[in-house]
Amino acid sequence: HWIRSALPPLLHPSLLKMRHSQTVIGTIHTTQLICIYGYSFGCFIAIFLLCIIPAGWLHWLLMIYGMVNSIAFLVLNLMEYLETLEKKSYVVYGVIGAAQIFLFLMFKM
Repeated sequence: HWIRSALPPLLHPSLLKMRHSQTVIGTIHTTQLICIYGYSFGCFIAIFLLCIIPAGWLHWLLMIYGMVNSIAFLVLNLMEYLETLEKKSYVVYGVIGAAQIFLFLMFKM
């Protein structure tokens, strides 16, 4: 199960290398990406505790809130590094969103 959490931050350097963006690779390290991803899951401590309440609709609502919160945290923290990519940064933002949505669907299953 830990591989699902480790895979998304390890994909970002590969995506940035594919875009030939050496300046972004030079300013953010893989360990920084892993730390940012770890902090983005901080809101889930409270969410998982609230999921003790036996209500399916509440679980989905809390998970959606956590997903949106996590994506916003990642985008806001990576925006500085991705501004140099110009139009290509939207592709990276899309990958971030898709990876987080996939991860949270796996949490729910």
